Amino acid sequence: MAFNKNSNGYTFLFAIIMVVLVGAILAYTSLVPQAASRRPMLQRRR
Repeated sequence: MAFNKNSNGYTFLFAIIMVVLVGAILAYTSLVPQAASRRPMLQRRR
């Protein structure tokens, strides 16, 4: 299926996909260090 890359629909679709991808990457990278820093604290409580 060929897309007309000069249409508004293609531009909005591209922007939506990029926002979702970048948001997912930022959410993942911000959550991973927090989870790793909580592990020693949880082990000390036990």
